[in-house]
Order: sequence, then structure tokens, then C-alpha cells
Amino acid sequence: MARTRGRGSTTTRLASSIAAVVLGVIGVLSWALPAGVASAAISHKPKSFVISTLGNAQLGTILVKGTPLYTLQASKTRCATQCLKIRPEVLLPRGMKKATAGNGVKSSKLGTIKRAHGALQVTYAGQPLYRFSGDTAGSEVNGNITDLWGKWSVVVTVKLANATPVPGSVGLAPTSPPAGTSSTSRTSPPTTSAPSHTTQPPPTTRPPPTTQPPPTTTPTTSPGTGGVGF
Repeated sequence: MARTRGRGSTTTRLASSIAAVVLGVIGVLSWALPAGVASAAISHKPKSFVISTLGNAQLGTILVKGTPLYTLQASKTRCATQCLKIRPEVLLPRGMKKATAGNGVKSSKLGTIKRAHGALQVTYAGQPLYRFSGDTAGSEVNGNITDLWGKWSVVVTVKLANATPVPGSVGLAPTSPPAGTSSTSRTSPPTTSAPSHTTQPPPTTRPPPTTQPPPTTTPTTSPGTGGVGF
């Protein structure tokens, strides 16, 4: 009987110890869980979302976020699901309220608008920004086109002062004369003038000779009486 009692008490003490350990682990987990969640939230906090600029040889300085950024002059057809596959919106990561201005970007011009799905789309100077799926690099601008959804234009922050005109462009200004040369001094094709002919006066027509009347024969009156002599 004594041995049975000893074994029973040992088993009881062992079970109690195990229960105490389990409760202790549960207590530690219950205390550590909020801290772990907070730590995970901190580690997954969105980083800055930088909008910057890049030089383009044909256009000047353009707005980029990895690839060029565009605005839309919308048509009557809304840019919806199919459009957004080609022209994805520039969206902030969840939890972020504003984009960060990089080199050449004015922070005052950066803003956001709410989209139907709850995300925030980045704007510049009040215009929503989009990417183009056909661009693969920052310096590559393939999306300046007009399509079903409207006219797409890359955002140019600084235009080139001496941009080279594209061959075949319409509406180019005429080439100016070199400095110091007046427009009147340009070489013009020789003017061919008709030879001048001297107009000879018509020959003078002499008047026909004057016809003299035949001589008048004055009869001689013999002196006589009662007549008047001349």
C-alpha cells in the first residue's frame, strides 16, 4: 500500500509540473503576441514612394517612377478595366498618404485622389498619373499617343530650349536669315523683263495742196458817162 501511495503522489506531482509549464508557456505567448504583431507591423510599414525626373534627349526633363509618367486628356470612353491593363494607375502603397518629391520634382505639386477601389492615385499639378505598359525604361517614351480613351501625354517638367525638330513635322517656322543679314539681301532669282520696243511716231501726212481758184477776169469797163470807175 505504501508503494502505491508513493507512486500516486509522484504521478500527481509530475502532472502538476506539466500543467504549470503549459500554463506558463500560454502566459508567455499571450504576453508576447501583441509585441510580435506590433513588430511585424513596423517591419512592413511602407517605405517612401519617390517620384523623380529624368532627362530625355527629344523632350527635356520628364517625370518618372521607374518608367515615364503620363496624364490623360480623357475622351467620352472611360479608362476602366481594359484600359488600366495597358495604362496602370500610379498608386500609393496602402497606409501611405503622399508621395515623396525626388530630384527636380516640386513637392507642392504632388497630391492624391481617391479611386473607386479605395486606393490613392498620385497626381501632379492636379492631374492623375499613369504608366504605359509599352515603356521598359525611364528614358523610353512610347506612350505619347491618342487612343480610344483619349490623349496621353508624358509629363515634361523642363522643355528643351533647342529641341531638334523631327523630320516631317508640320507647322515648322521658316528658317531665319543669318545674323546681320536683312531679309531684303537674300539672293532672288533674276527677273526676266520683256525687251522694250521704241515706238516710232506715225509718218507725218502732208496736207493735200491747196487748190487755187482760177483767176478772176475783171472786165474792163470803158470809161463812159454815169459809170463809177475804180
